[in-house]
Amino acid sequence: MIATGSIGAAVQGLGACSTSGDELTELLAGITGTEV
Repeated sequence: MIATGSIGAAVQGLGACSTSGDELTELLAGITGTEV
């Protein structure tokens, strides 16, 4: 299992300037398999 926090930090760091909060949430939910 990959650490979810690490993925979240990486996604936020790489996509913070080009991705909205909602899109980031949906992307993260898709990665972690969590429904929003």
